[in-house]
Amino acid sequence: TILFGHTKSASSVYVFSDTLLVTGGADMDVRVWDPKRVRPCVHVLRGHPGRIDQVWTDGLQAVSASQEGEVRVWSVRSGVCTSILRRAGFPGGAEVLIARGGSSDQLERITALRILRQPLSLITLDATGGMTIWNRLNTSGPPQPHAASPRDK
Repeated sequence: TILFGHTKSASSVYVFSDTLLVTGGADMDVRVWDPKRVRPCVHVLRGHPGRIDQVWTDGLQAVSASQEGEVRVWSVRSGVCTSILRRAGFPGGAEVLIARGGSSDQLERITALRILRQPLSLITLDATGGMTIWNRLNTSGPPQPHAASPRDK
């Protein structure tokens, strides 16, 4: 099956199951797909300021990161953006725990991301080697940081 939809190159893909995959592209769009449907593109998710470098899903939420370091969390079911995550110090910035390396005063390209189930949170790795842990992914309002362990300080 060939899926058509991105207007520029697709730059990231995550396959959750044979009926759910998520792609991100240079066109700044995230797409949710069900390849078994007659019209396989379920949602086109827009709002990122640049090329999408990373996508991931747990089947309920999709997470995407643009080259500018902005992370968005989306409802897979509705296609609605439920959170916009940015490092502290930027307009709309969220409180975060910088657990290892990185810089809280500049946005960096996200190189990897994963959702944790307990407690519901997101871990991102960036191009500087920094790791950020984000809390409260599916609520309105800014995410809250995890409490840092003594090793993290």
